[in-house]
Amino acid sequence: MKPDLRLWPTAASVWCSCAVVASALLSPVVALLAASLTSLAVAVGWRYRRGRIAPAVLLPLVALVLATGVAGLRVWAVSPDLLPEPGSAVTIEAVVDSDPRLVEGAGSSIVRGPPRTVTGITVHRITWEGGALSARLPASLWAPADAVGLLPGTSVTGYATVLPRKPGGDGTLSLSMRRVPTVLGEAPVWQRVAGNLRAGLRDATAGLPADGAALLPGLVLGDTSTLPDALADDMRTAGLAHLTAVSGANVSIVLGAALGLAALGRVRGRGRAVVAGVALIGFLILVRPSPSVVRATAMGSVVVLSLLTGGQRRGPPALAAASIVLLLVDPWLAVSAGFALSVAATAGLLIVAPQLRDGIAARAPWLPRSLAEALSITVSAQLVTAPVLVLIGASVGLGAVPANLLAELAVAPATLLGVAATLASAVSPALAHAVAVPAVLCAQWVAWVAHGVAATAPLLIPWPTGARGAALALMLLASGALTVKYRGPVRRAVSRVPRPVSAAVVAGVVVCGVALPRAGSEHWPPTGWVAVMCDVGQGDAIVLRIDADSAVVVDAGPEPARVDRCLSDLGISRVSALLLTHFHADHVEGVPGVLRGRAVGTVLVSPLAEPLDQAERVRAWCADAGVPVEVVSAGDSRQVGPVGWSVLWPTRIIRGEGSDSNNASLTALVVVEGVRLLLGGDLEPASQAAVMAVNGALTVDVVKVPHHGSLRQNPRFGPWSGARAALVSVGVDNGYGHPAPETLQSYESRGVGVWRTDHSGDIAVVATPAGVALLGRSGPGG
Repeated sequence: MKPDLRLWPTAASVWCSCAVVASALLSPVVALLAASLTSLAVAVGWRYRRGRIAPAVLLPLVALVLATGVAGLRVWAVSPDLLPEPGSAVTIEAVVDSDPRLVEGAGSSIVRGPPRTVTGITVHRITWEGGALSARLPASLWAPADAVGLLPGTSVTGYATVLPRKPGGDGTLSLSMRRVPTVLGEAPVWQRVAGNLRAGLRDATAGLPADGAALLPGLVLGDTSTLPDALADDMRTAGLAHLTAVSGANVSIVLGAALGLAALGRVRGRGRAVVAGVALIGFLILVRPSPSVVRATAMGSVVVLSLLTGGQRRGPPALAAASIVLLLVDPWLAVSAGFALSVAATAGLLIVAPQLRDGIAARAPWLPRSLAEALSITVSAQLVTAPVLVLIGASVGLGAVPANLLAELAVAPATLLGVAATLASAVSPALAHAVAVPAVLCAQWVAWVAHGVAATAPLLIPWPTGARGAALALMLLASGALTVKYRGPVRRAVSRVPRPVSAAVVAGVVVCGVALPRAGSEHWPPTGWVAVMCDVGQGDAIVLRIDADSAVVVDAGPEPARVDRCLSDLGISRVSALLLTHFHADHVEGVPGVLRGRAVGTVLVSPLAEPLDQAERVRAWCADAGVPVEVVSAGDSRQVGPVGWSVLWPTRIIRGEGSDSNNASLTALVVVEGVRLLLGGDLEPASQAAVMAVNGALTVDVVKVPHHGSLRQNPRFGPWSGARAALVSVGVDNGYGHPAPETLQSYESRGVGVWRTDHSGDIAVVATPAGVALLGRSGPGG
């Protein structure tokens, strides 16, 4: 039976219009005008050439205009022009949306800030000097640790400071409070009951295997508050991170169990719908109805609905309808990778999985149907989500499919037993503990799978990321689909090829897919390397070589897996010192990847511990690893083997001239085997001028262009360094416009060779008898 895809063009039209508005490519008014004119032009043209306009054409055009208008109103309501500027003092009245998450402080008293919590809230009224606004504004709230007891649904008020927004974000505010917000109204009874049940599950797992006990609340309730960083990293590497968030799979498992019990109880007709509805509402309350959970509930409900009412025929229209509703309610979902992954995975389950299952059953009738079903679901989900994962920079792992197949053996029983233990905690803690024992053992199995697959990280395919990688993945998927659809002609064409030629082609594919990537890694790093700028995407991570297995690392990039991969490829197992120029996420979120499996001597940080939440995360990671944290500033000089460095900046903290954290970046003059490098983090014009003023003349071989080559540069900084080569660490197709063409021109116009990680991958600085050379791992540079 062919899937019913008639509503999909309308859903695609709504998605595109919301994406244009939410990403601020066009203002809401201009976007609405463009959508109206486009729809009118298409309608007139269609009418002129073919007469009557078919509903299949008219509906997407109408949806395009209406969705643009609705999305425009939603985006306009949270326009920065209507809200207070970052740094403004405000008074808010809000409702807590999610459980506060505690961010522990650690380290010495000199660098440690107090523990903080972060939670999602909906602001109903916000007032500030010169303005006030009453609306439903989503926001994230940072507050003292004592706020950890606030339950979702609690009404609060208090004084806060507006934090800077993330570029290209979803329109949410970020607020920081110095004091615990004042409670205006308690959480509803059902939220208090849910809070007690969630705490009951955590209590029920006490004394059970550590990884399983920490993972079970995540598998069942999406509660990752007790999940160790090492396990979280392994779950991501193994392609299992989706299991630690409430997803459509959780909803499908719970609804399936409820409908199964209804069938055993001989409930028929509308009674089954009532049972499913009650189970769905109860589970939604238990896991907290946050936007991501509501999205997961919609996707899971679509899957169950399709199974109950018509499989491939009813499922795709339901998926399209659910997507349209969710996009109109929250237009920012159109630019959310999580939403794209949810829709893609659900589409794979509805359309691709049945085809795979039937194909497997036809060609391997000896295989149990349940195993064929599990294999088809896992493979289809991995295939259809691969382009999205590649687009956002994730690695394509050979271990993801077997990891998910192995984990699936335990996910359903862990979820159902976990829900049972949660409910039992309201009756008897002893009963809850007894039910939790097998649930934790199932979760422990998932943890073992994650650890085992993560240990095979070298099997990650070096697939290109960003738009190029996504386009290649789509081409391969399309080629595979066409081959399957026209398998008869393809089989006849292949049968005419001599077998020796076929064998040679297969061998060539194997060599290109397996041997060549490994051969490339064997030739990396190049002989004589003294420094490597790691390709960590939109962030910084630089490795300074001490000897064959030890190094000094400057910054850690935005993701643990990427810096871990870079260090592993270089053979680094010991890090004498890790310098973190400042605490922005694109420089420090990869710290767990540096700490993982390596002996780290000390971590040196900027004297400005801002943003506070990021600084606290770094200190917590270091405390867990037993690594001391030390604040350094201008005048600090050290020598570790052939690596020596002197900190040139900061001598003071510059406030109010751009980003305070960027301007407080540790700036170091590094000398390795006679090669001189200037590393300045994300210095902005004010701090670049200050560095030049306090340090006099300087000449280096290589300069790292500050702030990823952004437009915010002091035009004298590059010439002052005297460098003949410049490094830019930047992500492919990043949304910041980095590096700015004007910045590149300022270096290239003076004959300086510019090397970029988005073009060349990892970049090595090599000391040769003839001087300093640069070598890109995946392509040429300047």
